[in-house]
Amino acid sequence: SRRTPALGGLRKPCAGAIFSMNRRLQLIALFIKLLVEPSQGLRAKEGGAAKKKPVLLQNAVEVAEEMAEMALMRVPTNLGLTAPCRTSDVEMPSLLGLDQSAMNGNYEGANAFEFYLYDTGAFDMSRVVTCFWDAIGAKPGVDDLDEHLMPNVSEHLTDFWLLKHLKDHPARTLDRNRASLHIVGAPILTSFAAASLPGSPCGDMAGHRDRTAAVAQALRDNKQYQQSEGSNFLFINTGPFICSTFGPDIMALIRESTPILATADKEYSNIARIPELQENSILIPYKAHYVVENDVWQSVQRNSIPSAPYAPSHKKRPLREVSFMFHGRLERGNGGAARSAILELGDRLQGSSMRDVSFSDFTPDEFKALSRETAGTYLNSSFCLIPVGDTPTSRRLFDALAAGCVPVVLNDMEAIVANLPFKASIDWGRIAIFAGSLGCVSEKVDETARWLDGLRKEDGLSTNRVRHMRDLGRFAFRHALSYRSPGIADALLRELKLRDVFKRT
Repeated sequence: SRRTPALGGLRKPCAGAIFSMNRRLQLIALFIKLLVEPSQGLRAKEGGAAKKKPVLLQNAVEVAEEMAEMALMRVPTNLGLTAPCRTSDVEMPSLLGLDQSAMNGNYEGANAFEFYLYDTGAFDMSRVVTCFWDAIGAKPGVDDLDEHLMPNVSEHLTDFWLLKHLKDHPARTLDRNRASLHIVGAPILTSFAAASLPGSPCGDMAGHRDRTAAVAQALRDNKQYQQSEGSNFLFINTGPFICSTFGPDIMALIRESTPILATADKEYSNIARIPELQENSILIPYKAHYVVENDVWQSVQRNSIPSAPYAPSHKKRPLREVSFMFHGRLERGNGGAARSAILELGDRLQGSSMRDVSFSDFTPDEFKALSRETAGTYLNSSFCLIPVGDTPTSRRLFDALAAGCVPVVLNDMEAIVANLPFKASIDWGRIAIFAGSLGCVSEKVDETARWLDGLRKEDGLSTNRVRHMRDLGRFAFRHALSYRSPGIADALLRELKLRDVFKRT
């Protein structure tokens, strides 16, 4: 089976082998503490020693631990274990698979690291970013880009949001000689989007190429980049076409060195063609739709204890009227060629909403209304089908988690495991159902429909695993997968640390 450095390899299922209840409770309590007190040891003063954050009020921690204990005692194994197409030889990576030494949350002292953010000089693209926001009619920093852009753009403008959190992160140092990690702070994908606007209000593609050429030259002249051959330098680009967005100068630099790339999918063709870059890539989420983000953050105010993942949010909102949903394009390549099976499932599933939709068939104004409608359907659905497409990943996984729509992932297990973000922080087996490959589902439509219908019926029970998974998924999204939360920067840094990416320097 595929091995992941931070996880020490994926464990194969073992009948009858279970953790003791005490051990499980300790691990879940630790999981909560790691998320509600994000990366305490990663945070450092500028140019100084590691800085401790104030500890949470003891009673709040005790309540979280008590709720975790109660929830754990009523939650059995993963809901996908009985899926007709579930493979039995691979188990989802999980926080429970980490060594105890990696789970203690102590990154202080010799184990702490600081990062340097390059955001001045050639890396400063603030003028073009401001122009971009003005040109599309959005307010800078306001999360509503789906009102102004098509989804294939808004879902990938992650560099802007992530860099905002990194600029203010306490682990940032202003002394590059102290840094173990160097982050390229130029929002290159946002610059590319600005250059792609009709009428070129923020300059044309030639201007973008000039900006990327200046970044490449600044890195070539950088002493730290020269010494490490870029091995401790991080680029952020979740777009699928990195050759176009990075431009020829940065791509030439990447091929000559060994930098780290933060991407949403290692199987993007531009990345897969460069094996060393693919190997050095680290996964980060797509940007979820702003409507579902609004809901998941407003739900914090509705819950009596927002820091605990098991607060009964399902009692605070009306029942979900849609059983299973998929709104997306059915015609895809690679593993997604079997997406037609989704409509067949929909015909067999009571209360489902399955639509073949492609944004290329609409104008931006037309699609804006449809986009809001789809986001509303996410919020009103119990389960969301997440099939493989041209590559293993898509935005809909993160939209589903934010909306509390339990993801049912239809994908080859080995492929999706390799492309899930933040496996060192998130127990993916607890927040999503992994039901096997879409190709298998297309051959077992009737059996899969009967199994899915069983999930629908279980969701109607007063206490069940589905509601637990829904609440825990929304909690994990808020604390590690949302670009509105500084926790996403913490999760990225934790991943880099636990993967020992700096051993190459």
